[in-house]
Amino acid sequence: MKTSGLTRQRSREGRLFVLPWAIGFLLFVAWPLLYSLYLSFNSVSPAGFRTTFVGLANYLDAFVTDVKFVPALLHSLRTVAVETPVILVFSLAVAVLLNRDLPARGMVRALFFLPVVIGSGYVIYELSKQGVGGLSVAFGAGTGQTGVLTLPSGGVASAARLGGAVNVTRFLRQFLGLGLAQGVDVLLNRVGLSLWKSGIQIILLLAGLQGISRSLYEAGRIDGANEWTLFWSVTFPIISPVMVAVVVFSIVDSFTNVFNEMLEYIRMQAFIKSAYGYAAALSWIYFLVVFLLLAGVLAAVQRRVFYRGVR
Repeated sequence: MKTSGLTRQRSREGRLFVLPWAIGFLLFVAWPLLYSLYLSFNSVSPAGFRTTFVGLANYLDAFVTDVKFVPALLHSLRTVAVETPVILVFSLAVAVLLNRDLPARGMVRALFFLPVVIGSGYVIYELSKQGVGGLSVAFGAGTGQTGVLTLPSGGVASAARLGGAVNVTRFLRQFLGLGLAQGVDVLLNRVGLSLWKSGIQIILLLAGLQGISRSLYEAGRIDGANEWTLFWSVTFPIISPVMVAVVVFSIVDSFTNVFNEMLEYIRMQAFIKSAYGYAAALSWIYFLVVFLLLAGVLAAVQRRVFYRGVR
C-alpha cells in the first residue's frame, strides 16, 4: 500500500524529534553499558586500569565464592515483594479519593506529591545519615529504628525532651515481646518508606481516573450498580493499563532506590575495593534478574489488561 506524502512528512518529523534522544542514548548509555559488559569478563587492575580476560570467573565467584552477594540479592527481591503491593494499594486508594470533589483538592494533591520533590533519591539517603537541626532522623529502611530520634551525642531522646514523642520501638517491645516486635518494627519501616515513595504513582493513577467518562458511571447507576460494582466493572478495567505502568515503575524504582542493599554492595565493590570487573559482573547479574522479573510480571498481567478499542 502506498503511503501518502503527509504520512511520510509526519514520519520524518517523528524521527527528527527522536534523533536527539537517540544520539544521547548512544553516547551516554549504550557505550557505558557495552563497556561494563566487557569489564565483567575481565579482571581490572586499578593501576592504569589494565584489563585481563578471565571469562566467566567473575560471574562464578558471585554465586560460588562471595557469601554476601546472594543474600543481598534475595533481600532486594523481598523488599520489592513487600513494597510494590503496599505502594499500589495505597496509591490507588489515594488517587480515588483525590479524584472526588473535595475541599482544597489541589492543595491535598500537592501535599501527597511533596515528598517526591523534597525527599527524592539522594536527599533521603543523606537525611538518614546527617543531622537535621541537630537531630539525626532515622527514616528506617529496615533498620529497626521506627520512631526514634537520636541526638548527636548518641543518646536516644526521651519523650519528655521531644515534647511528647513516642519511642515506637520501645512501645512494641513492651507489649509484643522482643521477637514479634522486631518483625512488626521492620514491617512498619518498610510500609512507611513505601508510602513516602508513592507520589508519582498517585499522579499517574489520578490521570488515568480523570480519563474515564462520567457517562459510564451514569449508565452503570441506571442499571442498578453500586459504587463497589462500578469500581470493579468500570474503574479498574479502564485504568488497568495505567496500573501496569505503575507496577513497572514501582518495581524499577525499588530496585534502583538509594537504600537498596544490592546497589550499595555493588558500589562498595567498585569504588571501595576497586574490583571493577567483579562489580560490573554483579551489575549485569542484577540487571538480568530485574529484567526477567519485569518480563514475568508483564507476561502475567498482559492478558488481564483492558485496552479500549482493542478486542
